[in-house]
Order: sequence, then C-alpha cells, then structure tokens
Amino acid sequence: STMVYKEREYLPDIPDDKFNVKEVIVLWSGGCDSTILLYYVAKRMQEMGIDTKDHLFTISYDFDYVSKVKQKYEKKAREELTKVFKERFNIEFENIEMKITSNLENINTFFSKCGGIHNKPSFTLQLLNTTYILALAHPKATIFDGFLQSDGFIYGKMFSSDFKKLLDAWNNISGKDLEFIQPLISFKKSDIIKELMDLDLYKYIWFCESSNENIIKPCYKCASCKSHINGLVELVISDNNKTAKQILEDECGIIIERKEIDVYLYKEEEKEK
Repeated sequence: STMVYKEREYLPDIPDDKFNVKEVIVLWSGGCDSTILLYYVAKRMQEMGIDTKDHLFTISYDFDYVSKVKQKYEKKAREELTKVFKERFNIEFENIEMKITSNLENINTFFSKCGGIHNKPSFTLQLLNTTYILALAHPKATIFDGFLQSDGFIYGKMFSSDFKKLLDAWNNISGKDLEFIQPLISFKKSDIIKELMDLDLYKYIWFCESSNENIIKPCYKCASCKSHINGLVELVISDNNKTAKQILEDECGIIIERKEIDVYLYKEEEKEK
C-alpha cells in the first residue's frame, strides 16, 4: 500500500521573489525548526518549477564549543533526513558542513564597524565564515533561518541580529545581494512539532543539547528539551494529539487529563468570541 503524506494547509508567507535568486540557502541543524523550514522552502521551489538540486543549499555548523553528543546526533539526523527528502519528496540539495572554532580573540574588533556585533567571538566567527562563503560563491542569494521567537533563546536573538548587520555590511562592501529572512519567527513550537508528525519526519529529528555521552535518546532535562516539552504539552492541550501525549507519558512521566484539555479549549473558544 502507498502511504499518503499530508501536505501543509498553509505555508509561511514568503513572497515569490525570495526564490527568484541565484541560490536559496537554508541554515539547517537537523532539529525541528530548521527541518520543517527546509521542507517548506523546497516544496515551494518545486511548485515554482525551480530545480532544488541545482539551486538549494543547506549550511550546517560543527562548533568546537558545542556538545559532541549533540553534533553526532544532529549529523545523523541530517544524513537520514537527506535520504528521506530525496526518496519520499524528490527533494535534493547540497549540504555544506562548516567547522567553527572560537579561538580568535580579536575577531570582534575587526568587525566593530558593522554596527555593533555582540561581543561573542564564536558567534561572530560563525557569521564571518558563513557570509564569506556566500559572498564568494553566490552573488544573489536568499538565506532562510528557522528561529522561533517563542523559544526565546539568547543565541537565536543574537544570531539573527548579528547576521543581518553583517550581511548588510557585506552587501555594501561587495556589491552582492544577500538577504536573510526568518519566516517561522511567529510560529509556536507546537505548530512545528505537529507538522513534523503529520509529515512523518518527527522520528528523525534531534533536539537535545545534553553532553552525556551515554544517551541514545533526548534527555528531556536540558533547556532545549524543556522548550520541546512545552511544545508537546501545548499540542496535547490544543489538539489532543495522541502521539505527543504518548511521548509525554512514556519519556517524561507527564500525564495530561481530559479536563485540562476541555478547560484549554473552552478558553480558546472564549478568545474567539
């Protein structure tokens, strides 16, 4: 029998001209947000008749200051998802893996005229490496990032702000036309998780930041896992999602009663009135 995968009923509001560029780039970790963004972007390109194999690139980072465990499982997720994208959705792309080190002490001084880059050498070096490659290889490109404002992580906010400043500076200096957009910024984590489940992509995702070398599944204790748990809880309460409910019970010992769902739904109905 052939499985039919549910298509998303609505896509992020991304104007067509964002795809009419030399290259489309998605910053991709193998986590929830960047994976669903990659899917949306690729599907949109297919709808517009743009060949993803020649025009879609992903950039993934291998940081020297991030847990080796996280890096290992994210890389595994990307490898599995790359196969799934090709076999199931006929989506092919080139992934650029970048090793990022944080031992350059004076890098921020060098970029001090870019509009006040945050004083974090590792962040700035990441930006430098990415924009350097893009500026050399792609004269006109749109860069997609899957940051969600609801996550509220300092890293995401710093990265977004600094990336935009550095790209603006680079465009002015080089005459390139690179644009940075975050189409999922107003989405909730529960939205993302639901779409991954509907598309049967959730089982490939890695979202944990634990450094415990013995783990073989998410710890559900780190900051990233806690954000994910909140998304699962929201999904159960708002949608009575059985898969999310089972994960919360089996992995986290969290049981959500029917009355909690009813109260939540009642509140939502009141808001609509």
